[in-house]
Amino acid sequence: ERHVDVVVVSTYERKLYLAEQGLDVPFVPLGYDPVTHGSDRKRARDIDVLFLGALDVPRRRSLLRRLKDDGVSVRALGDWSDARLWGEDRSELLNRTKILLNLPRHPGMLSGGRMVLGMANKALMLAEPIFEPRPYVPGEHYVSAAPDEMADAIRRYLDDEPAREAITDSAYAFVTTELTMTHSLSRIVELAVKPGVELRT
Repeated sequence: ERHVDVVVVSTYERKLYLAEQGLDVPFVPLGYDPVTHGSDRKRARDIDVLFLGALDVPRRRSLLRRLKDDGVSVRALGDWSDARLWGEDRSELLNRTKILLNLPRHPGMLSGGRMVLGMANKALMLAEPIFEPRPYVPGEHYVSAAPDEMADAIRRYLDDEPAREAITDSAYAFVTTELTMTHSLSRIVELAVKPGVELRT
């Protein structure tokens, strides 16, 4: 008995990995949902740099220490049980943020959820180089900077508001019009509903 109608992956990196195993799996990126991810509320952005994520990851702690040593103050929050880091409170926090950092557990990883969160709330996403960033384009939807370049990149975009807003405007338009959850789910249904496949509900 078949239990799965269709398998999709939300990052292109996973698609490439499965291709190496001989599996051709469709790529459907994580879509934006306003209830889940929030939106631009046009708040005053009084938080320069924010990181949201588990802080018990040694690599992240090392990167945050490096930024501190380079003179960059980062507000780092990552308690899964803290209600202030979810829902409306999280959206308000992100709307007060100028730059949101993507510091992955492993080099080159794409954190699709964090990217959507930042872009949806018009915080500038600043990420380490991502092995396969599709559907995002560095320089258009986010800023890419190696660890030894990150402090300088942060200072540059904190000082250059027009440059920062050019990217956040582009990213916001992309996630809220093209990269929506509706589009993602429609694509999954399209893949599942094909000759010989009965979609279960």
